Amino acid sequence: MEFKSPTSRLARLFRAGRDNWKERALEKQKKLRASEIKVRDLLFFTRVLEKACYRCGARGISREWRG
Repeated sequence: MEFKSPTSRLARLFRAGRDNWKERALEKQKKLRASEIKVRDLLFFTRVLEKACYRCGARGISREWRG
């Protein structure tokens, strides 16, 4: 691949592109990790609510049967 621009300019542009790529990749990793944590927390909270609802429902049924 042939470039018409001066070598020093190309080197500077390629270096800047590489550095920007690294920064963007790190930022995406941080966002992904934050999303994974949020999903984990929401799943945990959902399970807690399901257990609580199940227990309330089970207690209500047992009370009705005891009459």
